[in-house]
Amino acid sequence: MYDGVFTSINPDNITVSRKADLIFSMDNGGGDTVTFWNEGGYTAKDIPDIDSGETLAGVSYFYLYFLYGEAADALMEGDGSSITEKLNCLGWSIVKCSDVKIHTYWKLVPEQTMVWKQDSKEVRLSQAVVQFSDIVCNSAVGTTYLCVQNEKKAVQKLPIHKCPMPNVSDLRIVNSNPYIGERGTIGWRVENYASFTVTLDGNPVEQSGEYHEETVDIRYGEYAIEVKNRADTVVKKKIAFPLEIIRTFEVERLTETQATFCWEVEEKNADAWEIKQIASNIAAEGEQTYDVRTTEDREFKMTARPKGSSDWVEKSVPFQMPIIKSFGKGTASGNVTDCGRLMKRYERNGFLSRGLVLLSAMESEVCTSYQFSCKGGGGGGGGSTYSHTYHWSGEHVEQYKLQMDSGKEFGPYSADINTVTVQTDSSDDGAWLIAEGSYSYTVKKHT
Repeated sequence: MYDGVFTSINPDNITVSRKADLIFSMDNGGGDTVTFWNEGGYTAKDIPDIDSGETLAGVSYFYLYFLYGEAADALMEGDGSSITEKLNCLGWSIVKCSDVKIHTYWKLVPEQTMVWKQDSKEVRLSQAVVQFSDIVCNSAVGTTYLCVQNEKKAVQKLPIHKCPMPNVSDLRIVNSNPYIGERGTIGWRVENYASFTVTLDGNPVEQSGEYHEETVDIRYGEYAIEVKNRADTVVKKKIAFPLEIIRTFEVERLTETQATFCWEVEEKNADAWEIKQIASNIAAEGEQTYDVRTTEDREFKMTARPKGSSDWVEKSVPFQMPIIKSFGKGTASGNVTDCGRLMKRYERNGFLSRGLVLLSAMESEVCTSYQFSCKGGGGGGGGSTYSHTYHWSGEHVEQYKLQMDSGKEFGPYSADINTVTVQTDSSDDGAWLIAEGSYSYTVKKHT
């Protein structure tokens, strides 16, 4: 185009259906001094349109354009109007234009006569650099061009290779022994594989077909499959062998002062293991009770270090303390029965007297929700029974029980029950409410 002028486009590889920037540059690449003329001080707007057939004498200028459409030799769909341009140099003028045939193009001209000397140390003055942005490459793989046309209608084509998008699918563990240090196989699929470089954990893979299998030493952790095209667009996926390390870890029983655990660790896959902050140097499998104080919510953890790794894996068991929020004697609405105290003042071993009934209607200590029975008839020795109503509320409870002071037990009651009435042979019987949470942990409260 001009002797000694070197033109380039960077990058010359881009990925289809991806956004990219392209940088066009002209440099003094030869051994001669190059002169671009513009004695009239023209700007890019003064340059004739590309299809006008006119020329402007005494000035050096260029037209820059791409092909547009869906074909393999087109840069992007549409007409290129979305592309933005930016001059990254001094002394040049550029303007964006439109043409019926070639659509979007640019006029580039020096602002004044410019001399590029081969030995010039001012690099900025011996370059013309234009950055084209907001380019979304169409989906057709192929070669497109940036066309550079000078004022003499000589055209130079700078190739841009549109590369396919990398892909990896059907990633799988093909077969695997369950132990670290043995051999296992990983498989995956890469369509159009010849267009890409494939690595497994950074090591090149000789992929001879779309579907490929690779046998590796089994280790703890992930394996990375990386597929890269010539434009350095990368797709990466990861996979790990399903290794059993901590097979089980459970809390069997729990009290305020002791905890019973059962566990199993796969010795072939672990170098060390422990019940965190409770027990170390333990067998790979066992059930054991330890002195452990538990008076609040907590989490029990078993940890293990996989063979050949500095990482630790863990299995945790959470625990929430059962809580008795309230416990009282009376009705669910909160009324307190005082009939037991009133009965002491009247006919304890017989029917409620007329006087008691009348008095209970007048006194502030009204007898409510109280069941009763009389002594066995005919003096046959039968005893009296008395009803007691209890109500409670709690959190993190699986079941409740009542332990009466007189010795009787009632329950268990499910967690959604909060009021019960029980009968004992004591008119003033007290009770413990026992609330059982997970792992048989119990708390209790007395009326």
